[in-house]
Amino acid sequence: NFDADNRKGPPGALMMPTPFRADRDAETQAVIATVKKRFAANFGDAEPFWFPVIRTGANAAAEKFMREGLPQFGDYQDAMVSGHKFLFHSVLSPLINVGLLDPLALCRAAEAEWRAGRAPLNSVEGFIRQI
Repeated sequence: NFDADNRKGPPGALMMPTPFRADRDAETQAVIATVKKRFAANFGDAEPFWFPVIRTGANAAAEKFMREGLPQFGDYQDAMVSGHKFLFHSVLSPLINVGLLDPLALCRAAEAEWRAGRAPLNSVEGFIRQI
């Protein structure tokens, strides 16, 4: 495994990608309003809500990560930077957990990025291991 290669601290001027933010359709907005009304006393917040709720949005989130996050993911997967919650992480696990993304398809997509020369092996190996 490439863990030793995946512990760099980010340089000060490193541009970090932002996680995918899905547009809300009317149905999603209605569900958020219902959750706020019925579960107002429960733990957690309905806002902000920016996750995709359909497969096309989930696929767009995965594609954005492959393009913008995966190339630097390996080097900085263990880094922490004040004010940045996600750094180069995919933020795809909720989409996997609810069945919008297939873990094997994500692993194959990451491998394809490596084979095409768009992502280094330590990034792809680290991502696949986390999946």
